[in-house]
Amino acid sequence: MRKAKSESADIQHLRSALVCAGLSTYPLAMQAIAEFREEVFSMLERVAKPRKPAISQMVGSTEFKRNSDEVDAFLDGTDTFLSIFTNGASCAFTIYLSWQDVNLSPDLVRVRAGIWCDKRATFEKVTEALQDRFGSKIIVQADDYECCLEKAIQQQQIGKLESDLGTVCDAWIRMLRTVNFLKLIRSKQ
Repeated sequence: MRKAKSESADIQHLRSALVCAGLSTYPLAMQAIAEFREEVFSMLERVAKPRKPAISQMVGSTEFKRNSDEVDAFLDGTDTFLSIFTNGASCAFTIYLSWQDVNLSPDLVRVRAGIWCDKRATFEKVTEALQDRFGSKIIVQADDYECCLEKAIQQQQIGKLESDLGTVCDAWIRMLRTVNFLKLIRSKQ
């Protein structure tokens, strides 16, 4: 019985030490996270800028908005992302970094370019055309009506992150043009 009380006291001592250390470091950690997020959003916007005409032709908009998971969402799972997106009348173009299975995956981050459709039928037409032409290169998130192209980035590739993101975006734009994306989203069922 003594051992259980001793373990409980040890755990409480560790929790108290964590709170004490956190009181002084929490603001610095929040500042570091805010600065990191700003740098990533700036990078995403730099990648989007020269591609705005092509993206606008597809979705009809070039005004990008920022989007991300918040801390509580991350604590509920091991995935998170930072993205920018532009909405058109029936779809959105998204450029993002994502982290999946954070504690399980050897890949540090994934760069992605994707399309979100507002209607299931449109999503299915777009996805079918892309998969028919490009097969398993296309990642489908059926619950969200989104499909994308992604590249996993390992630690040794981080120096080329922005370049790799641009390459993925360019490839995605070419793929969408190849399947005549505009015709697909405008055609009636």
